[in-house]
Order: sequence, then structure tokens, then C-alpha cells
Amino acid sequence: TTMGWPRVAIAGGSIGGLTAALLLRDLGCEVDVYERSEAVLHAPGAGIAVLEQTSRYPEQRLGMPVDSFCSRTNNITFFNADGSTQRVIPHRYNFAAWNTIYRILHRAFGNERYHLGVEVTSFISGPNSVQVDFSEANSRDTDLLICADGIRSLARAAALPLVRPHYAGYVAWRGTVRESELSDVSYEALHDSLSYQVLDKGHILIYPIPDETGDIRPGHRLMNIVWYFNADENSELPRLLTDRDGILHDVSIPPGQLDLEVQAEVKIKKFSPASSPYSCLTSEKSKKNPFKLLAAYLSP
Repeated sequence: TTMGWPRVAIAGGSIGGLTAALLLRDLGCEVDVYERSEAVLHAPGAGIAVLEQTSRYPEQRLGMPVDSFCSRTNNITFFNADGSTQRVIPHRYNFAAWNTIYRILHRAFGNERYHLGVEVTSFISGPNSVQVDFSEANSRDTDLLICADGIRSLARAAALPLVRPHYAGYVAWRGTVRESELSDVSYEALHDSLSYQVLDKGHILIYPIPDETGDIRPGHRLMNIVWYFNADENSELPRLLTDRDGILHDVSIPPGQLDLEVQAEVKIKKFSPASSPYSCLTSEKSKKNPFKLLAAYLSP
């Protein structure tokens, strides 16, 4: 550019892509973000631990204290198999919903150069620029291309054709339950902790995150539940990744498409009182099973 800073194209408009876009724009770069999704991103039931690297931009550049967008816990609690408390370690954590962090960064970047429904399909590196090709059958030249569009990135496959993701040996069941639906006993045991328990063939984590509106007040938040379950790649994984219409997926099951037999197995058997320390999460107020399965995710 005329100011000497490079023109930048970023493939992928999630948290990583937006963070790179904001920092480079602050330096003076001309930055465009290309997101293949047709709509603004949304990740139901996704909670994240907020480390300094995550909160730095909102705090330092946007003037947002971490307490304004994160829930906070003061303990790590380990549960026995019968649900009793094994050990409590004082340790402070900040947690957020993926949606909360995304909304903050997306709002800061704005919509003018955030291009929805556009996927980077390939690129050609030249001596002084990069030709970037898009799903809309057009292209543009830029000085720098950053690929932040996930493990199925076409651009990443073009840059690293010999690199393939490998199944790590487990899937993750994710779900949330509102704090307001917990019994008083459950709320007291869980609301101020990162709760942890090893189960047969996996382990469960649970912690509070902001609700859909970003509300972080205790009692108004969501409890984020993640069950990491070891599944054999050959004998178990295909069944888990086959949806209720018989379609086999490569990475995850879309919300609402989980096979009904698998869903019943997880809700009734895997989270039975005999096997789960979180059986107390069955809401005494709503009388609903809180383990709403959103998707089965793989870690490559």
C-alpha cells in the first residue's frame, strides 16, 4: 500500500481470523476477511477457558475488563464416581462462551470488510504478491494471505498437500444446562468450580459460561458440559458419526441430526446415576435431561 503496510486477505472469519485481522488493521494494514459461512457464525454450547492471549485484545484495545464478558470460578473440584467430592483446589479461571468472544471481535472489526459466503479455494504465490482465488469464481491480488479457516481448509490443503489430519482417538459430546434449572444442591456444588471427573473410557468437564445474551451473573449463566469419550476408530467411530438419516460425516454431526439410538444410549446409559458424578444435574426444577447433545467432534 502507499503507507508501506501490506494488503492482507484472511481466509476464515472465526476467532483466530478476526484476532489476526484486528491486530493487522491496527498496525495500518488493509485487511479483508473471507468467511465461507453464509451467515454470522454461531457455536451452540461451546465454552472456552479464557487465557491472557484470548482476553488481551478486548482488554487492551477495546477497554473491556475481563470480568465484563467472562464468568469466573475460584476452584477446581474433582468428583468421585459416586458423585461425592474427592478434592477441591483453589484456582481461579475465567470462562466465556465461544459466541461471546466472537461477537466482541466481530463487532470491533465491523461488516464492511467481513465477507460472508466467500471461500478461499486456492492461491498462487508470486515474487511480490499472492493471487487468491475464491468460490465466487473470481480472484484478487494481495500482499499476504493468512489461512485461518480450519482443518478442512482448501487453502491449507494447497499449501501443505502431504499433511492430513489424524483421528486422536476420542469424540466430544457437548451440551449446556441453565443454572436456573439446577437444583439448589447442584448449583452450590458446581457454580464456582471447574468440575472434573474421570469416567470409563473418558472424562467430563463442566463450568459456567455466559448465556446466549452474554449474561455473566451467577444464576443466569449456562453450565457448559463436555464429555470426552474414547471411541475406537474402526468399530465405534463410524456409528457415532452416522446421523439419523444414515449419512456418514467426517468430523461432526450437525445439531439435531444425531442418530436417535446413539442419543438414547448416551442420555440413558452413559449418564446413569451409577456411572456419572453429574447425575445430580438432572434438573429438579425443569424435570428435563440436561444432556442435550449438540454434536460429536473429533480432535485431529
